[in-house]
Amino acid sequence: MRLSVVVLFVSLAGMLGGAAIVGTVMLGVVLMLESLAAGVWALMRDDQVTLPSVHSVPSLADVLERARRVA
Repeated sequence: MRLSVVVLFVSLAGMLGGAAIVGTVMLGVVLMLESLAAGVWALMRDDQVTLPSVHSVPSLADVLERARRVA
């Protein structure tokens, strides 16, 4: 698991625990803000990974390159 995901979950636990101590209204506010932060974090991520399409047909160059790596 990536460190950023662990930090995000620890942060969520701390904020929810603190909000539960303060009151239920604050708990709702914290849940909304944490959901917003998680959504922004997910949208702002750019892994620079292009996922292959299920229907993609490899080109001749791809086939030759794969054969070269195997041999």
